[in-house]
Amino acid sequence: MDVKMAPRILIVDDGVNLCKTLAAVLQTAGYSAKSVTSGEQALKAIEEQFFGIALADIKLPDTEGTE
Repeated sequence: MDVKMAPRILIVDDGVNLCKTLAAVLQTAGYSAKSVTSGEQALKAIEEQFFGIALADIKLPDTEGTE
């Protein structure tokens, strides 16, 4: 899969190791993946670029993942 054409995926989870692992697996599969560990970081990331998909933890320290 061409990374330029791959959907950008945003991973939002307060588990740092889970974020790193999931991003690495998705990047190996050819996706463009970015991981963040808080709702605040997620909002900043989506202001900076478009993500086609977001994988978000429901319970985050600073917000609910559904927001």
